[in-house]
Amino acid sequence: MGVSIGDTCRLYKTCKICGETKYIKKFETTGGRRSNPSKRKSYCPACKKRRHERILDLRLEYKFDTSLLDPFKEIVIRGP
Repeated sequence: MGVSIGDTCRLYKTCKICGETKYIKKFETTGGRRSNPSKRKSYCPACKKRRHERILDLRLEYKFDTSLLDPFKEIVIRGP
């Protein structure tokens, strides 16, 4: 087996909720008797109660060429 060029060992992981980078052993394992011990949860223990939340990135400005639209059809705009 051995180690190939380009292989890496992850020591740190980023929490999907708070976005902080922490030592990988701080994250819980996925659990189970036969599970892979290197697989870890995507959230840190501090964010465990908020595990259904996610911080979204900044929204990108949406651009669309309006010359492609039919001027005789009604447009419905949804969202905040």
